[in-house]
Amino acid sequence: MEPRAIKRLVQQLDVLAVPVAHESPPRSPFAVGTRDMALRHDLPHNEVARIVHDFKTPLATILLEAELLEAKLAAASPIDARRALDRIARNTEYLGRMVMDLLDLCNFEAGHLELRRDPTDVRVLLEHVIERVVSTHDTGRVKLEVGASATVLLDDLRIERVVANLLENALKYAPKGTSIAVRLDVTPDSTEVSVIDIGRALSAVEMVNVFDEYKRGGESTGHEGSGLGLYVSKRIVEAHGGTIGVESMHGVGTRFFFALPTVS
Repeated sequence: MEPRAIKRLVQQLDVLAVPVAHESPPRSPFAVGTRDMALRHDLPHNEVARIVHDFKTPLATILLEAELLEAKLAAASPIDARRALDRIARNTEYLGRMVMDLLDLCNFEAGHLELRRDPTDVRVLLEHVIERVVSTHDTGRVKLEVGASATVLLDDLRIERVVANLLENALKYAPKGTSIAVRLDVTPDSTEVSVIDIGRALSAVEMVNVFDEYKRGGESTGHEGSGLGLYVSKRIVEAHGGTIGVESMHGVGTRFFFALPTVS
């Protein structure tokens, strides 16, 4: 289907694509219906509707860049084409994380989240996340600080999403041009990952509620986001037997961190 046709379809449809947990495969993990159907089935329709609405921002960017890329390729402009492809890739990744957060939320509520753990080099995992999440424009802002790496038994795709959620938040809320550090600290018993920015400090209320379901920062106006990222990240880390937290101080900035048991 042509990008313009997809764009028209997205604008015209007034539906919800709701992830649902089924007891037996191979049923589809999604149920699609109108908001009236959501009401009849006691779904949290207001939150789901808002989350689905947030899909429109990255999806619109993907569609626009696809249209522009077609024209740029025709005009033989390789630099602009690479930038367009970068934006398409990052927005697609963002949509993918939102969908997986919704699916994991359903798994949490159904009580059957399954982790697929493998020995994973955490330094390599962090390098991969930074490469995928950080745009070419922001590459100079993000620094990876690693003294020593560690091998941890973890579900790498889910922990990558945790790091991506923390890094995406820092890029979203920290002032433009400020630096962001992704730090790895290893002890004999645990491996801790921190994402540190020098943006505004969180308020006392935000500190208490920041990992709550559907909770967003006090300055989230104008920023897309489901309010699920930090909540799902907390549940994923805890399912690994780890801990997650935040420290924030006016004039200093904010550090989100999580620690997992280290495998020697």
